Amino acid sequence: MKGLDDADIVVAPPKDLLDSTMSAADFAQLFGVYTQGGMSWETFYERGQADGIYLSPERDAEDEYALINPEGAEDERQAALV
Repeated sequence: MKGLDDADIVVAPPKDLLDSTMSAADFAQLFGVYTQGGMSWETFYERGQADGIYLSPERDAEDEYALINPEGAEDERQAALV
């Protein structure tokens, strides 16, 4: 655009350009990465949220983890990170 500084021009692709829905097989592989210590619970959860896996946008990663493991959720989560 003539007369504009290059730094002032931003071109972004549409957010719905690619289908980001994760398949069940991809989710299983991602869960394997998490259980093997390759990513944190928060990263796993955020990836699932972004790819449409989780149905409840009201819960954050910690709330979801507490529902999965109500007894000692924080202790086990910390042990998995070590």
